Amino acid sequence: MSELAVAEAVGIKNIIGAHSNGCLLEGTALAIGLPLFPSYIPGSQLVWNSFSYSEILLLASLGVSDDSSTFSTRVTNVLFAFLSWYQQRVLCAAAEKVMIQKLGPQITPVWETMSNMTWVLSNSEPLLDFPKPTLNKIVEIGGIGVSEAQPLNREWSDVLDLRPATILISFGTVAPSVYMPDGMKGSIINVITSYPNVTFIWKYEQPDDPLFAADDRLSLFTTHGGSGSMLEAATYGKPLILVPLFGDQTRNAKLVIKYGFGILLEKALLMESNVLREAIHKIFDEKRYRNAALRMRRMLSQRVMNPKEKLVRTIQLAAEFGTIPEQLVAGRNLSFVVYYNIDLILLALLLLAISVFVISYFILYIYRYFMSDFKAKLQ
Repeated sequence: MSELAVAEAVGIKNIIGAHSNGCLLEGTALAIGLPLFPSYIPGSQLVWNSFSYSEILLLASLGVSDDSSTFSTRVTNVLFAFLSWYQQRVLCAAAEKVMIQKLGPQITPVWETMSNMTWVLSNSEPLLDFPKPTLNKIVEIGGIGVSEAQPLNREWSDVLDLRPATILISFGTVAPSVYMPDGMKGSIINVITSYPNVTFIWKYEQPDDPLFAADDRLSLFTTHGGSGSMLEAATYGKPLILVPLFGDQTRNAKLVIKYGFGILLEKALLMESNVLREAIHKIFDEKRYRNAALRMRRMLSQRVMNPKEKLVRTIQLAAEFGTIPEQLVAGRNLSFVVYYNIDLILLALLLLAISVFVISYFILYIYRYFMSDFKAKLQ
């Protein structure tokens, strides 16, 4: 929330929000008026660092859910939604405390500033996400960081020509393989040596980063499942083996599974060579993964507007028209009772109860009248 505090300090009111993960955090969603439906839509499902290690282990043990709406997934969705909202409220309170100390009590509350943002950029792609309701102000620019396809240099091109198939292994820049436990490294090496007809390219530390995914000779991409890697593979039609490490990566992996072009492996299972080996066999033997990846590539290539165009148009709108208050959702400031029409539901229940009481009383009155009349005739 520090960036919103800075904006308040320098007097910037025309703010465009941005989320680097593929889903808006629940606090942001509620602040701008985006409805949450944990009954069938997984949220951000991120565990922030203010929670204790034991709490993180507990949450991790639940797994990250999908849109199956089973009892366990709904419990997980609700739990993560609450924790994400709570975390953002804590961060807002901490930021506002410092702002009051530095700027005085007349500051605009952080939650209000967030609520009044006209545009929010999201690193998500509608064609590779759980179907969900959205708002005009949410601009999905997932894939904006995917580079244009460029021919590989001669050295790398020769490497990809060595064997009929090539597999790329990369776990991103935050957790490079150099820091991987030795047992996992040994397990991966065992898998590599068991495929003499496959070339493995393993990004071990911080090498140069040519766009292997755009080359048709790349057969498979094994990665941690970050948004960038997922969208890069989807853009160029590459099947995935995903080994999520943290953050939104498990959610991303569940999306890849939903769209059928990848396999999810728990990171602890990398200690066992046969698990990764079986996943590679499955990708190579079953054509459905390759076909699903190519289908996703064709879908993304047919987008009406690419992410860069969306970003440019959004910035132009913000620069010319400012905050556009007409686009602010009225429901963002409603109370819980009004938002969910609980008062109307209670009124309906009250009227129903009164109607049942009146009808019951009337029936009982009629019954007693006729019974008394019947008894009088008998006498």
